Amino acid sequence: MTAGAALRREIEAIFREMTGRACIFVPSARLGIYLALRTLFRPGDRVLVSPLTDDIVLFTLLAAGIRPVAAPVSMADGNIDPDAVPPATWASLRGVLTTNLYGLPDRVAELRRRCDAHGLILVEDVAHALHSRVDGAPLGSFGDVGVFSLSKHAHGVGGVVAVTHDDLAGELARLLARVRAPRSLAWRTRNTVQPVLTAALARIHLRTVARRTLRAAGLGGRKGHRMPLRPRTLRRELFRDGTNGRITDANEMRRWDPWIGFDLRGYRAEPEADALQRTVAWLRQCARDQEARSEAVEHLRWLPAAAPAVRVAAASALFRVPLLVTDREAAGRELAAAGHAFEYVYDPPLDDYAGPEFVEPSTAPEAARWWARHAVPIDPLLAPGLEALLAGPLFEPVGRGTARTGRPATARAPAG
Repeated sequence: MTAGAALRREIEAIFREMTGRACIFVPSARLGIYLALRTLFRPGDRVLVSPLTDDIVLFTLLAAGIRPVAAPVSMADGNIDPDAVPPATWASLRGVLTTNLYGLPDRVAELRRRCDAHGLILVEDVAHALHSRVDGAPLGSFGDVGVFSLSKHAHGVGGVVAVTHDDLAGELARLLARVRAPRSLAWRTRNTVQPVLTAALARIHLRTVARRTLRAAGLGGRKGHRMPLRPRTLRRELFRDGTNGRITDANEMRRWDPWIGFDLRGYRAEPEADALQRTVAWLRQCARDQEARSEAVEHLRWLPAAAPAVRVAAASALFRVPLLVTDREAAGRELAAAGHAFEYVYDPPLDDYAGPEFVEPSTAPEAARWWARHAVPIDPLLAPGLEALLAGPLFEPVGRGTARTGRPATARAPAG
């Protein structure tokens, strides 16, 4: 067994112990989501998804031949609101994909019950929620599949897919072997340099400098909050050969690389051993990260602009703490000037971004639009030293008693 293979097995063992499930290491969480969708669903299946998620998720859905259905979201946490989904929509679905926005848990126990009642597949996107738990159980252990990222909380590489049984893990592994890509020079540069540079500069509040440096080197990502949709090209790839975008091998997967690999060119390439070693080292001591995040969130949750779910929930180790402010862009510029990257902003919602051709619009879009306009994600580990800024006038809370429709917001904790 090679050093890389042994390290991948160790990562799988760590997540198997955490979730109690069969686990496979994947080169990236986005590829893990694609593998899960491609294995569990058929072309044309309709899957409920929060419109407040990364555009990469949208393109993995489309690449798997799935029709995304934008869900109504809760004003408390920006996650799917199961109670607001019409009965007719529930009856038309084949599955649900959670988001766990910024680490705030989706109502996974209720979603699990609804999926069981309607015979639906539940897929958990746990990229933001490595440390989050509901009723004592880790996220990623409620659905049929849970997909973890190792480059969010950790400055590591790759991801992990947790599944309910070994046969499904075997199917995922076989598909992974078909779509995996070789390492390129650009991939080696990005995946060797970026995690180290970003981690080092984040510790001294210069993460924005790291992003600018990588962008100048041609390794950066979006210049705005969403990547260019390029609908004409997307339409051509989606309906080519009548496949609804469904991919069977690495050559076909390349068609989707401009979207799925937009800011991570090597998302299908196996990481090298040194990057895996750093990832394993972080996972062995990730309890420190969890403790530090919990302590920082406990301070941030009392800010007047903290989202309702942050304020009413027990302290947890969130990936980001969403503050809801009147002028999101002005607040973001001040954060960036202070060395805190202004990122993970999901504006506009997916159904507004892509339109009804590519995403079925939400039946109640107002709350998602409101969140998209006002949410400023704060990295709790970078918040110390920003107390004066976060208490200043740009971070005064937006009036959150009503959304655009004038309906009252519900300050309900996102528990299961």
